[in-house]
Amino acid sequence: MKPVTTKLYMAALAITVTIFIGAFFISQYLNERKTSELKAIEDKIAIDILSFETQFDIFEESSCLTFNKSSIRSELQSLDQKLIFLEGQVGANDPEVFRLKRYYSLLQIRDYLLTKRMSEQCNFDTVFLLYFYSHENCPECQTQEYILRSVRDNYPQVEIYTFDYDVDLSAIRTLINLHNIPNNPPIIDINGKLYAPFKSFADIEVILKPLL
Repeated sequence: MKPVTTKLYMAALAITVTIFIGAFFISQYLNERKTSELKAIEDKIAIDILSFETQFDIFEESSCLTFNKSSIRSELQSLDQKLIFLEGQVGANDPEVFRLKRYYSLLQIRDYLLTKRMSEQCNFDTVFLLYFYSHENCPECQTQEYILRSVRDNYPQVEIYTFDYDVDLSAIRTLINLHNIPNNPPIIDINGKLYAPFKSFADIEVILKPLL
Protein backbone atom coordinates (compact mmCIF):
# COMPACT_ATOMS: atom_id res chain seq x y z
CA MET A 1 0.00 0.00 0.00
CA LYS A 2 2.85 2.37 0.81
CA PRO A 3 4.44 2.32 -2.70
CA VAL A 4 0.99 2.88 -4.26
CA THR A 5 0.28 5.82 -1.93
CA THR A 6 3.64 7.34 -2.75
CA LYS A 7 3.01 7.01 -6.50
CA LEU A 8 -0.42 8.58 -6.16
CA TYR A 9 1.05 11.41 -4.12
CA MET A 10 3.79 12.04 -6.67
CA ALA A 11 1.31 11.88 -9.56
CA ALA A 12 -1.00 14.37 -7.81
CA LEU A 13 1.95 16.63 -7.08
CA ALA A 14 3.10 16.47 -10.72
CA ILE A 15 -0.40 17.30 -11.98
CA THR A 16 -0.70 20.20 -9.51
CA VAL A 17 2.69 21.61 -10.51
CA THR A 18 1.81 21.26 -14.22
CA ILE A 19 -1.50 23.07 -13.74
CA PHE A 20 0.20 25.80 -11.70
CA ILE A 21 2.92 26.34 -14.29
CA GLY A 22 0.37 26.34 -17.11
CA ALA A 23 -1.84 28.85 -15.31
CA PHE A 24 1.19 31.04 -14.60
CA PHE A 25 2.25 31.20 -18.24
CA ILE A 26 -1.33 31.74 -19.46
CA SER A 27 -1.78 34.55 -16.94
CA GLN A 28 1.54 36.09 -17.96
CA TYR A 29 0.56 35.88 -21.64
CA LEU A 30 -2.83 37.51 -21.01
CA ASN A 31 -1.25 40.27 -18.92
CA GLU A 32 1.34 40.97 -21.62
CA ARG A 33 -1.39 41.02 -24.26
CA LYS A 34 -3.52 43.38 -22.18
CA THR A 35 -0.52 45.63 -21.58
CA SER A 36 0.24 45.64 -25.30
CA GLU A 37 -3.38 46.50 -26.17
CA LEU A 38 -3.47 49.32 -23.60
CA LYS A 39 -0.17 50.66 -24.92
CA ALA A 40 -1.67 50.68 -28.43
CA ILE A 41 -4.66 52.65 -27.13
CA GLU A 42 -2.35 55.10 -25.36
CA ASP A 43 -0.35 55.58 -28.58
CA LYS A 44 -3.57 56.12 -30.55
CA ILE A 45 -4.74 58.74 -28.04
CA ALA A 46 -1.36 60.51 -28.26
CA ILE A 47 -1.64 60.61 -32.07
CA ASP A 48 -5.23 61.90 -31.82
CA ILE A 49 -4.06 64.68 -29.51
CA LEU A 50 -1.38 65.72 -31.99
CA SER A 51 -3.99 65.66 -34.76
CA PHE A 52 -6.31 67.90 -32.73
CA GLU A 53 -3.52 70.39 -32.12
CA THR A 54 -2.98 70.62 -35.87
CA GLN A 55 -6.71 71.00 -36.57
CA PHE A 56 -7.00 73.82 -34.06
CA ASP A 57 -4.18 75.66 -35.80
CA ILE A 58 -6.00 75.26 -39.11
CA PHE A 59 -9.41 76.33 -37.76
CA GLU A 60 -7.95 79.39 -36.08
CA GLU A 61 -7.18 80.67 -39.58
CA SER A 62 -10.64 79.81 -40.96
CA SER A 63 -13.52 82.12 -41.79
CA CYS A 64 -17.20 81.87 -40.92
CA LEU A 65 -17.87 80.10 -44.22
CA THR A 66 -15.15 77.48 -43.81
CA PHE A 67 -15.38 76.84 -40.06
CA ASN A 68 -16.64 73.27 -39.56
CA LYS A 69 -17.00 72.02 -36.03
CA SER A 70 -18.46 68.56 -36.75
CA SER A 71 -15.15 66.80 -37.40
CA ILE A 72 -13.56 67.96 -34.15
CA ARG A 73 -16.77 67.21 -32.22
CA SER A 74 -16.89 63.56 -33.35
CA GLU A 75 -13.17 63.04 -32.79
CA LEU A 76 -13.29 64.56 -29.30
CA GLN A 77 -16.14 62.22 -28.40
CA SER A 78 -14.16 59.26 -29.75
CA LEU A 79 -11.13 60.32 -27.71
CA ASP A 80 -13.33 60.66 -24.62
CA GLN A 81 -14.57 57.08 -25.05
CA LYS A 82 -11.01 55.77 -25.41
CA LEU A 83 -10.02 57.52 -22.19
CA ILE A 84 -13.05 56.12 -20.35
CA PHE A 85 -12.12 52.61 -21.52
CA LEU A 86 -8.48 53.05 -20.56
CA GLU A 87 -9.44 54.43 -17.15
CA GLY A 88 -11.73 51.46 -16.59
CA GLN A 89 -8.90 49.06 -17.38
CA VAL A 90 -6.09 50.51 -15.27
CA GLY A 91 -7.85 52.90 -12.87
CA ALA A 92 -8.23 56.67 -12.60
CA ASN A 93 -5.01 56.99 -10.54
CA ASP A 94 -2.78 55.42 -13.18
CA PRO A 95 -0.02 57.96 -14.10
CA GLU A 96 -0.53 57.51 -17.85
CA VAL A 97 -4.31 57.94 -17.57
CA PHE A 98 -3.78 61.06 -15.47
CA ARG A 99 -1.34 62.50 -18.04
CA LEU A 100 -3.68 61.82 -20.97
CA LYS A 101 -6.68 63.28 -19.09
CA ARG A 102 -4.72 66.47 -18.55
CA TYR A 103 -4.02 66.70 -22.30
CA TYR A 104 -7.67 65.97 -23.07
CA SER A 105 -8.81 68.69 -20.66
CA LEU A 106 -6.51 71.21 -22.35
CA LEU A 107 -7.89 70.20 -25.76
CA GLN A 108 -11.43 70.75 -24.52
CA ILE A 109 -10.58 74.18 -23.13
CA ARG A 110 -8.89 75.19 -26.37
CA ASP A 111 -11.85 73.88 -28.37
CA TYR A 112 -14.27 75.77 -26.11
CA LEU A 113 -12.41 79.07 -26.51
CA LEU A 114 -12.08 78.68 -30.28
CA THR A 115 -15.73 77.71 -30.81
CA LYS A 116 -16.95 80.49 -28.52
CA ARG A 117 -14.90 83.08 -30.40
CA MET A 118 -16.12 81.83 -33.80
CA SER A 119 -19.72 81.73 -32.57
CA GLU A 120 -19.52 85.36 -31.47
CA GLN A 121 -17.85 86.50 -34.70
CA CYS A 122 -20.17 84.54 -36.98
CA ASN A 123 -23.41 84.83 -34.98
CA PHE A 124 -23.82 81.06 -34.65
CA ASP A 125 -26.78 79.81 -32.61
CA THR A 126 -24.67 77.88 -30.11
CA VAL A 127 -25.32 76.94 -26.49
CA PHE A 128 -22.27 76.17 -24.35
CA LEU A 129 -22.61 73.63 -21.57
CA LEU A 130 -19.72 73.04 -19.17
CA TYR A 131 -20.07 70.02 -16.89
CA PHE A 132 -17.83 69.79 -13.82
CA TYR A 133 -17.83 66.39 -12.13
CA SER A 134 -15.81 64.51 -9.53
CA HIS A 135 -14.83 60.89 -8.98
CA GLU A 136 -14.94 61.42 -5.23
CA ASN A 137 -18.29 60.83 -3.52
CA CYS A 138 -20.49 61.74 -6.49
CA PRO A 139 -23.60 59.52 -6.59
CA GLU A 140 -25.37 61.98 -8.93
CA CYS A 141 -22.63 62.05 -11.55
CA GLN A 142 -23.76 58.92 -13.42
CA THR A 143 -27.28 60.33 -13.80
CA GLN A 144 -25.85 63.58 -15.17
CA GLU A 145 -23.78 61.65 -17.71
CA TYR A 146 -26.89 59.85 -19.00
CA ILE A 147 -28.75 63.16 -19.24
CA LEU A 148 -25.89 64.87 -21.10
CA ARG A 149 -25.65 61.95 -23.50
CA SER A 150 -29.32 62.51 -24.37
CA VAL A 151 -28.65 66.23 -24.83
CA ARG A 152 -25.77 65.44 -27.19
CA ASP A 153 -27.98 63.07 -29.22
CA ASN A 154 -30.99 65.39 -29.44
CA TYR A 155 -29.45 68.87 -29.57
CA PRO A 156 -26.37 68.98 -31.82
CA GLN A 157 -26.17 72.78 -31.47
CA VAL A 158 -25.32 72.39 -27.77
CA GLU A 159 -21.55 72.25 -27.23
CA ILE A 160 -20.85 70.04 -24.22
CA TYR A 161 -17.52 70.08 -22.36
CA THR A 162 -16.82 67.84 -19.38
CA PHE A 163 -14.12 68.57 -16.82
CA ASP A 164 -12.85 66.52 -13.91
CA TYR A 165 -12.95 68.96 -11.00
CA ASP A 166 -10.14 67.08 -9.24
CA VAL A 167 -7.58 67.15 -12.07
CA ASP A 168 -4.62 69.21 -10.93
CA LEU A 169 -4.35 71.55 -13.89
CA SER A 170 -3.97 75.33 -13.66
CA ALA A 171 -6.10 75.90 -16.80
CA ILE A 172 -9.03 74.03 -15.21
CA ARG A 173 -8.61 75.95 -11.96
CA THR A 174 -8.70 79.20 -13.95
CA LEU A 175 -11.86 78.06 -15.74
CA ILE A 176 -13.43 77.10 -12.40
CA ASN A 177 -12.59 80.51 -10.92
CA LEU A 178 -13.79 82.49 -13.94
CA HIS A 179 -17.13 80.68 -13.93
CA ASN A 180 -17.44 80.81 -10.12
CA ILE A 181 -17.86 77.04 -9.87
CA PRO A 182 -18.45 76.06 -6.22
CA ASN A 183 -16.58 73.22 -4.54
CA ASN A 184 -19.47 70.75 -4.66
CA PRO A 185 -19.64 69.05 -8.08
CA PRO A 186 -21.47 68.00 -10.10
CA ILE A 187 -22.23 71.49 -11.39
CA ILE A 188 -23.50 72.40 -14.86
CA ASP A 189 -22.80 75.78 -16.45
CA ILE A 190 -25.13 76.65 -19.34
CA ASN A 191 -24.19 79.86 -21.15
CA GLY A 192 -22.62 81.23 -17.98
CA LYS A 193 -25.45 80.32 -15.57
CA LEU A 194 -24.89 77.63 -12.94
CA TYR A 195 -27.30 74.75 -12.29
CA ALA A 196 -27.44 72.02 -9.67
CA PRO A 197 -27.66 68.40 -10.88
CA PHE A 198 -30.73 67.72 -13.02
CA LYS A 199 -33.16 64.96 -12.12
CA SER A 200 -34.14 64.09 -15.68
CA PHE A 201 -33.66 64.95 -19.35
CA ALA A 202 -37.01 66.79 -19.30
CA ASP A 203 -35.69 69.12 -16.59
CA ILE A 204 -32.68 70.23 -18.62
CA GLU A 205 -34.83 70.59 -21.76
CA VAL A 206 -36.83 73.28 -19.97
CA ILE A 207 -33.59 75.28 -19.71
CA LEU A 208 -32.25 74.53 -23.20
CA LYS A 209 -35.30 75.09 -25.40
CA PRO A 210 -35.61 78.86 -24.80
CA LEU A 211 -31.88 79.26 -25.51
CA LEU A 212 -32.21 77.48 -28.84
